[in-house]
Formats: sequence, C-alpha cells, structure tokens
Amino acid sequence: MKNSQIIAIIIIFVIVGALVINFNLDASDGKLKSIYAGSLLSVMENKINPKLEEKFQLNVQGEGHGSLRGARMINEGLRSPDIYLSADPAVNEQLLLGNKNSDLIDWYLSFLSNELVIAYSPDNHFKNEIKKVTSGDKEWYKLLLMDGFRLGRTDPNLDPKGYRTLFMLDLAAKYYDQDNLKKKVLNNNEQKLIFPEIELMAMLETSQLDAAVTYKNEAIERGLPYISLPDQVNLSNPKYTDFYEEVKYATDNNEVFRGKPIIYTITILNESENKSAAINVLDYILSNSGREFFVKHGFNVIPIQFKGNKNDIPVKLQKYLKGELEID
Repeated sequence: MKNSQIIAIIIIFVIVGALVINFNLDASDGKLKSIYAGSLLSVMENKINPKLEEKFQLNVQGEGHGSLRGARMINEGLRSPDIYLSADPAVNEQLLLGNKNSDLIDWYLSFLSNELVIAYSPDNHFKNEIKKVTSGDKEWYKLLLMDGFRLGRTDPNLDPKGYRTLFMLDLAAKYYDQDNLKKKVLNNNEQKLIFPEIELMAMLETSQLDAAVTYKNEAIERGLPYISLPDQVNLSNPKYTDFYEEVKYATDNNEVFRGKPIIYTITILNESENKSAAINVLDYILSNSGREFFVKHGFNVIPIQFKGNKNDIPVKLQKYLKGELEID
C-alpha cells in the first residue's frame, strides 16, 4: 500500500472519529436533567422549562420533589441531575455540599424567597370563622383548633415545608403565649393529614381538606384564598432570624434543621453530564428576565449570594454575586 493511501485512510479515520465525538457531544448537549422543590413545580414546568427548551434547543427532563427527598435521591445515587433547586439552603449543606457528601456540589446560590400562608378551600365548612380571621376578629391559630377542622401539611421528613409547618406552630406558641399549641393543632384531626408536596394542593382544591399550610406562591398559582400570617411566624423576614432560630426539628435520619427565613437555592452538580448547558440555564434563570417568571408566580427576588467555593462558580455566573450567604 502506498504512503498516500495510508495517509488517506488515516484522514478518513480521523474525520469519522471526529464526527462520532461531535455526535455524542450533541446528544449530551441536547438534554438537561433537573430536580426542583415541589413548590417550584408549576413555574418550572409551565414557564421556565418550555422557555429553556425554546431558547437553548434542550430536552429538559425535570422532576419536582420535596427538597429533602430530592437531595436524598441525589445523595444515594438514585438521581444524577445537572441542576438542583432547593427550598432550603440547609438541605444543600447537609446532603450535597463538601467532602462529607462526596463533593456532590462545591457551591450554590440563593435567588428567591417565600413565606408560609394558610390556604383554604372555598367550599370548606368554616367560612364564617374564616371571615372572622380575615377581618381581624379572630386569631388564625384558633381556627386550626376548631373541632373537625382538617388542616393538611407535608411530611417533615421529606420536605422543608413540612418541618417549617412545625416551626410555624412552635413560633406561634411563643408569639401568642400558647402552651402546647403545636400538639393541640396536630392532634385536632382524627388522622394525620400528611401528603406529598405535589399532592397537597390537589387535596385542597377538591375540598378533601379545609385548609393547608402552603407557600404563598402555591396559593397564588392555584387562585386559592389564603390567610396571611405575622412575620414573626411566617418565616419570611430576616429581621426575625434570631427568633426563628429558637425552633428546630430533627428528621428520622437525624438531620437537624433550624428555623430560618425561607430561601431558595440553585446549583450545578459536579457530575453534571451537560455542564455547558447547565451554566447557560443558570445564567438565564438568574437574569432579570428569568426571575421575573418567578415573581409573577408569587415568589420574591433576593440578593444572589453564594455559599461554598467561590472560585468553582462558573465565570459566566460571577456577575450575579452580591456577597456570601451566611449559614450557621
């Protein structure tokens, strides 16, 4: 075989190899996997994901779970998303960040806040009593103590909203000087009305519950009326951080969470199979245009702060950073 023929064959192999590599890269670049807090389900699946698919030509594969459950699935190797959005920074700290968690992530960013409310069914049997609460003639916690009142909540072992519900009741006991308020409210039902986060609102809409402890955005998204709570108990106001921190909850897995203002975070997993797309996605979500979708769904924007190794945060995202998030 002549040298020219050998060279030609080598060139063909190089070209074919390059095509195969490019094909694989294209296949990877076309898919993005994400896990997000259940309270983000509506805005992600109805607004953000379709926009990402259109803007970046992506096949977005998203799942909504209670943040604690979602993080455990990642920690245990049951899921390997590119990006993860949590409803509590403490979940990231305990299950994803650092050596103790096999360096699943090196950093995360805060970008939204929320508050607890009591959403109620328009067809419940306590309309007159709710009117008294909304007019200021009756304290909201007394409504929860009424015989037969069905208050739904999520599992505190799987979902931050679940343990924040317990925080809300503990803080209310302190704020209103009501001993054993949490125990009285939770024992008011003949059965424990605990549901997965993504099912709770459906139970409320179909009047299988009188009310549920939800995030404000969830009530707004579903067009459900809700009772606003004082900042001292709704976990929304950084001014009351010291008061919030007086309460805590230990899960069945011995993870301990303290009361904190409600903050949402976003990060890219170190083992992401499509980091370039993930970076572009975060760049869009953190932009004014991206966060506007969340505002329209009832969330509040907050300064974007980081936690973890700042040097590992992609250069493209550095422009958003307003400082370091304080997590005790």
